Amino acid sequence: MAVSILLDRVTLHALPRSVYTHAGLLPGRSLRSLDALHITAALRLEVDVALIYDVRMREAAEANALKVLAPGDTTWPAQ
Repeated sequence: MAVSILLDRVTLHALPRSVYTHAGLLPGRSLRSLDALHITAALRLEVDVALIYDVRMREAAEANALKVLAPGDTTWPAQ
């Protein structure tokens, strides 16, 4: 029930083909394809912050100037 309530507040966006192309060009040897898509979509949608649980994805997101919130992050909310 709680998950349904939370998902009702999430906005879904269709991604244009160019996002897939751009995601494939992101640097990082260990960056997985779905992680690259998420980062690229977040950048295109100009999100305020991305919730990321994976260390590799977090490093790639931050390297692309994306603000990140991660579990156990003591700097949230940012000052």
